[in-house]
Amino acid sequence: VTLEDHFDRSLELEHHLEAVGKLDLLEEVRAIADLADFHYVRQKEPLGFGHAVLIAKDHIGDDAFFVMVGDEIVPEPQGAEPELLLELAAVHDRTGGSVIVVKEVADEDVSSYGIVAVEDMAEGVGRLTDMVEKPAVGDAPSRLGSRGRYLFTPGIFDAIERTPRGVGGEIQLTDAIKLLAAEEPVHVYVHDGPIYDVGKKLDYLRTTIELALRRDDLGAQLMEFLREVVARGS
Repeated sequence: VTLEDHFDRSLELEHHLEAVGKLDLLEEVRAIADLADFHYVRQKEPLGFGHAVLIAKDHIGDDAFFVMVGDEIVPEPQGAEPELLLELAAVHDRTGGSVIVVKEVADEDVSSYGIVAVEDMAEGVGRLTDMVEKPAVGDAPSRLGSRGRYLFTPGIFDAIERTPRGVGGEIQLTDAIKLLAAEEPVHVYVHDGPIYDVGKKLDYLRTTIELALRRDDLGAQLMEFLREVVARGS
C-alpha cells in the first residue's frame, strides 16, 4: 500500500501546493506518478522469494523480465540503475538464457547469500552450474554471491512450480534457479561496482549519503557538512 500510494497521484497535496504557489514542488510531486505504468500483486502468504516471483507470472507472459530486490541498492557510476540492467540484457541477447548478478563476497558474508559455482568464466560472464543458499564457508563452491538483480526467461516459472517447499514451507528461488540451469543456460554477470544491502544499518547510511551527494540540490551542502564532521573528529 505504501508503494502504491507513493507512485499514485496525491490530489489533496497537489491542490495545496498549487494554492500556496509552490509550483516547483508541485511539478516534482506530479512527476512521480508519471515515471512508469505500475501493476501490483500481493504475496498473501510469506512463502519465500521463489513464490513471490511466481505470483507475477500472469503479468509477464512469454517475455524475459527483470527481478530487482528492493533492499539491495545499486548506485551506478552516473547514479542510474538502468546501466546494470542494460548490461544484463546484453548478456541475455548473446546467450539466450537467464542472467543473475553476482559479486565477490568476503568469507564472513558467505553465509548471507546464494553462492554460485561457475564454469567457462570469461570477461565477467560465466555459466552457472550450481547454487547453494547461504552455505557455510567450507561448503561454498566459490565466493561469488547472488546480489539481487536477475533477468529471467519465462522458464523460471515452471522451475518454481516444480520446486519443493523447504524450511517453513518456503519456495526458495535458489532451488528453482538450479532446476532451470539443468534445462537451459543460466549465466552469471560479475558486478564490480558497489551494491548496498540496506537491510544492514551501515549500508543504509552509506547508500543515503552516496546518493544524496549525487543530487544537484543537496550534494554540495552535504559534502560541506561531511567535511565539517570529519574535521571535528580529527
